[in-house]
Amino acid sequence: MVKGKQKPVIPDDVILVIMALFGIAVFIFLLEGFYPYRAANMRIGKAQAVELGRSFLEDAGYDVSSYRVRTIMQYDAEAFIFLQQKYGYEAAQDMVRYKMYHGFDFVWVVSWMKNLPPEAPQERFDVRVSGFGKIVGYHHAFPRIFNWPRPDRARLSAEEAQSIVRRFLSQNGIPMEGFHVELVSSQPLEKRTDHTLIWRNTSDFDDSYVELTVRVQGDEVGDFNIRFQIPDAAVTSINRQTGIEFFRENVIAVSVLFLIGLFALSVFLKKYHEGEVEVRTGGLVFWILMSAYILQAILRFQSNGNALLIGELNADGAGLVIFILLILIIRPLQSIFGFTSWSVGESLGRERHVRTFSAIDSLFHRRFFTKDLAAAIGRGYLAAGIILGLIALSFWLSLEYLGCTTRIPRYEGLLNVPLPFLIPALMGLTGGLLGEMIFRLFGQLVVYRTLRVKLFASMIAAAFWSFAVPSFWGGSLSLYPIDFEILIWFIIGVVLGLLFWRYDLVTVIFANIITISVIQTLPLITSTAGSVRIQGVISICLLSLPVIPMIVGFIRREQFKFQQDLIPGHIRRITERVRMSEELEIARQVQNRLLPKDSPVLPGFEIMGACIPAKETGGDYFDFIDLGESKWGVIIGDVS
Repeated sequence: MVKGKQKPVIPDDVILVIMALFGIAVFIFLLEGFYPYRAANMRIGKAQAVELGRSFLEDAGYDVSSYRVRTIMQYDAEAFIFLQQKYGYEAAQDMVRYKMYHGFDFVWVVSWMKNLPPEAPQERFDVRVSGFGKIVGYHHAFPRIFNWPRPDRARLSAEEAQSIVRRFLSQNGIPMEGFHVELVSSQPLEKRTDHTLIWRNTSDFDDSYVELTVRVQGDEVGDFNIRFQIPDAAVTSINRQTGIEFFRENVIAVSVLFLIGLFALSVFLKKYHEGEVEVRTGGLVFWILMSAYILQAILRFQSNGNALLIGELNADGAGLVIFILLILIIRPLQSIFGFTSWSVGESLGRERHVRTFSAIDSLFHRRFFTKDLAAAIGRGYLAAGIILGLIALSFWLSLEYLGCTTRIPRYEGLLNVPLPFLIPALMGLTGGLLGEMIFRLFGQLVVYRTLRVKLFASMIAAAFWSFAVPSFWGGSLSLYPIDFEILIWFIIGVVLGLLFWRYDLVTVIFANIITISVIQTLPLITSTAGSVRIQGVISICLLSLPVIPMIVGFIRREQFKFQQDLIPGHIRRITERVRMSEELEIARQVQNRLLPKDSPVLPGFEIMGACIPAKETGGDYFDFIDLGESKWGVIIGDVS
């Protein structure tokens, strides 16, 4: 007999490498076609914007050396969405990236003020500097109750004010082609007279227009602003869209995370009383999350204060309130959910999926150079490449062919912080660890215990995960209609779930960390400002550090195994319970084999027998015995 030639089998890791390389290639190739941060043409960094603003004020004769400086970044999200709807994603991206003096580009807003509550009367200066390094806005807040410093020049005529405006626009190189005067007005005040001039440049294609406003207070330009105004109908539609996105990202996402976290907490309390969970390793998970959250809160302290006004508090006071709220309430609660999800998920996983924990056991026991951990890190990098490719392809198809629009969320929040290169890694650590603990380790194992089908468990966990993504992924990408975005995250969630079953927990956690970190690093690495791009390079270097234990682990090829003295008590109890369960299952099968498979067939009679134990096994027994000559014996016994 001649045996046929067997086809060569391609190892899983080789397939993973091929798919990862393809995913990375797709991600890089489609980057400009799906990633909206490319629209932000930031050629200058925060420090350069501050210097340009300071020079502008010094040229105007103001000394702001005794003032406090704060800097935020702004852009017109409504304008960007409108431009996409009107001209398409690619054209909108080019318009925001290259057009100056149109009111929809990214700007640094540099403010000089005293450390007073926002409503307190004070002199304040705001200078708007575009990503090109041009002055595109200016505001000098001089309270009306203050005496004008040059009383003899406090009440100029309209002609004198217009002369000052023309000179100001000329000195700052503001092009006036296409603009026509819309309004000239004067407003006498108690201490001075203000004059306002408004020009408009209307569009030839729709009802949108660019509005240039200059206000002369006393004898100087006190306000200068360029604003892009979209049609009222578009404003209403986009506001509705923004409201839906806000509700989904801040209400639904947080609610899903909170409810599942509470469920994990209730299961944890039950298992804790049964002695099947322990708190030492879970406590380590808690403190890893809390440490990363605290460091993020410190880095974002100033930007949080700048972004929110609370009553009569100044920026520092508002920042402190947010900091306390995060550190004492929100972040501890999320960390507790991570702690309980790990504890319960570990208890469930130790029963049937011991291999899932080999790499993370190595990590928790400070064996950083084992083959188990090295393999998980390597697969995590490869899985991240696959996921990044799926994200790029899905978002590109949605923008290119499905008529979706996107916005540029949280870009300004990244560049406003000190040491921005730390933010991607910290967000990746918290988002990846928390998400996988709750939805993969806890969620999938709980569902699988009921359904016993791994694909169904992955899909159900992914469904919940897709709604909760913005609460721990940072909302760095968005699509509208949001149904398409939810579908994309669902697909990514299923992929992560299948990777969890095929490999281990560290693989999916690390894949999450790298994916989130890369997406959060892109605003830095794609920036045209050299100082910002350097931050992105440092961030990429941080993401490469795990390569070191991966290489050493593959060289050493040491495998982690629990020594008897390392096995925690709860794992021994779970193992013993599983052993007893398996033995009882064998006993149940033996008992079933002793029972008759068929009932006797007698004319005029219907005979049936069944034995259903209340637990795994029971003491009941029955049998039918053929005695011949149409005689049958029935045996019924209880040997418990």
